Amino acid sequence: MNAMVAKMEKRIGLYVAVIPILLIAFVSLSYSRQGKESIYASVPSLVVQLVSYEGDPAKSTDQLCRKPAGTGFFISTTKKPGNLYLVTARHVVSGPDDLYARVPLVSDETGKRRLMGLHLKRSDWMSHPNEGDENILRTDIAMVGVGKLVGLSGAAFLHCEGTCEAGLYNQLAKDPEPPEDITVYGFPGDIGFKLKEPRPLARKGIVALSAEKGEGPYIVFDQDKNKTRYFNSEVFLIDIDAFPGSSGSPILRFPLHSFVPYLGGLIVATDKNHRASIAEPVSHILELLEIASNRPRAERTWFDLGNHPFPDPC
Repeated sequence: MNAMVAKMEKRIGLYVAVIPILLIAFVSLSYSRQGKESIYASVPSLVVQLVSYEGDPAKSTDQLCRKPAGTGFFISTTKKPGNLYLVTARHVVSGPDDLYARVPLVSDETGKRRLMGLHLKRSDWMSHPNEGDENILRTDIAMVGVGKLVGLSGAAFLHCEGTCEAGLYNQLAKDPEPPEDITVYGFPGDIGFKLKEPRPLARKGIVALSAEKGEGPYIVFDQDKNKTRYFNSEVFLIDIDAFPGSSGSPILRFPLHSFVPYLGGLIVATDKNHRASIAEPVSHILELLEIASNRPRAERTWFDLGNHPFPDPC
């Protein structure tokens, strides 16, 4: 394996050290690891806050601040073991700005935490091909493939092509059904107090409503005198406390009589007044993963936050 070579690249007026994209061991969020650490210990590297930068970097990095855009999470697939796939809601990445994420990883050599950054251009993202029509909204999922980093470990939901290796299981399986228990990890925009650094917040709930097999669109998005628009027929409703900023948050489903988590989908809309959120199912994530895994990944995405700290919140 070639030695790592540091290369400087200018990004929106900032110079960041780009880490060569090489293989890294990312582990599955699986109960096979529970002898070593809890699931929550893996969550900060699994679920990340997506932010945009605001300010004038041409003058000084001190002029920058960060604004929350949404939540994203990582998937790995045995089809492309050298890649990670960051997933979020499509509307989170639809703006004109580049997005950034802070990812706490662990050094394989020292066991110490190392903060890495991700810089993702608008052109890096792929969207689900279902664009909807005048009556039905498009599928609200986006994804970007990035390379894994040598010598650093984190967590990702595991998708197995065929049979998983011993001790692991396919975490992208079936769509959830009522009344399965769920856990959501996300980054609300405001929870009433400040944290030293962003950390994913856990919320518990249940799958409350889903369409019957073969049923058409059933949840109205908006309605006026001339037109009614619906979410697509596969979305489901969850009963959970959620806040703005949770868009793109992963939904961990616990099927009845199961004690291990599966990825059930992601949040795309929230009504904080009624404990209800709309979610895209994991089957739609798998459809986009199949496309993304057959296309080139984004390059020059990682940078070292030890040399370039994250801006403070705006």
